[in-house]
Amino acid sequence: MFAPYIRHTRSTSILKRSLTFSRILQNAPPAPGKTEIRAAPVESSCKAGTPLNLKIFKKGDEPVAKEDSEYPEWLWTMIDPKNNLDNIKNENFLRWRRIKLQKENNKIIRNNNFLSKI
Repeated sequence: MFAPYIRHTRSTSILKRSLTFSRILQNAPPAPGKTEIRAAPVESSCKAGTPLNLKIFKKGDEPVAKEDSEYPEWLWTMIDPKNNLDNIKNENFLRWRRIKLQKENNKIIRNNNFLSKI
C-alpha cells in the first residue's frame, strides 16, 4: 500500500538533488585553465551563392543565398522563438495572448485526435 508513495518520494528527492547540483554547476566559476564557452554569433547555414531550391515560379532564376551582411539585422533575431515571443508580449499583449491560446488549442486538438484513434 505504501510502496508507490515511497517510490514517488525517492524519485522526488533524487530529482531535487540533481536540480540543486545542476544549479551549483551553472553558478560555479570555470575551472582554472579552462575558458568559458560563449555563444557564437549567428551565421547562415549556407555559403553565399548557394542555390536555395525555393523557386516557385516557372519563369525566373533560382534564388541564391546572399552574404550575411546583406540580410537585415532583425532576421537573425527570428531564430530564437522564446525571445521572439517575449518581444511580442512587450509590444502587443493581445497578440501574444492569441498566439498562446492557439498553441493551447492545437495541443488539445492533437491530444483528442490521438485519444480517438485508440
